[in-house]
Amino acid sequence: MACLLLCSLPWHLWCHLREIQMKQSLTRLFVPIVGISILSATSFAQSRSSFLTPNALTGVSVTKVNSTDFTVGLAVGSTITINGVTDTVTDIFGFWALDNDDDLSGTGSTIGSWGFDSNYSGSGGIVGFKTNPNTGITQGGSQSFHFNSLSGTVEGYGVHVRTVNSNTIYTATVAAVPEPATFAVLGLGAVALIRRKRTRK
Repeated sequence: MACLLLCSLPWHLWCHLREIQMKQSLTRLFVPIVGISILSATSFAQSRSSFLTPNALTGVSVTKVNSTDFTVGLAVGSTITINGVTDTVTDIFGFWALDNDDDLSGTGSTIGSWGFDSNYSGSGGIVGFKTNPNTGITQGGSQSFHFNSLSGTVEGYGVHVRTVNSNTIYTATVAAVPEPATFAVLGLGAVALIRRKRTRK
């Protein structure tokens, strides 16, 4: 019956119906593909709430050089412990300054394979840099990062790490080593205390 109806239609109407049918088929084909690509893209997106505080994180260092420059390093033998399970860290492929009270803002430019990244959704915010696994910092290596601007209060730092077992990926907080100027001030304070003790004797 359907064949008879289609065959009895004028040629231009039949072509128009066929075109509509093709568009509907293409829509059905492309919607799932777009959905998959959106999911895979958002699975790497981070927000402040996604950063875990590990039980232990060894061999990952963040050194604050000045207010806009940082060096992130990954020592040989670095490990991470989450929920009592310890695993070896193979590489770092994300570094962010973390904000808890919504006053942080920053800008940055691409550094080699590292692209600037920021997210202020939810409570707090993050600004930093990320790259793809296998193109980041591997054991024994380090990377310097420069923010064009970084204002507000930085409450902590976060890294995106990959581990040996099943290529598990964790986004974890890490403490920063104070900048050299802070060490200098601490050193001067210690010298002043020693002198004060000596003069009292």
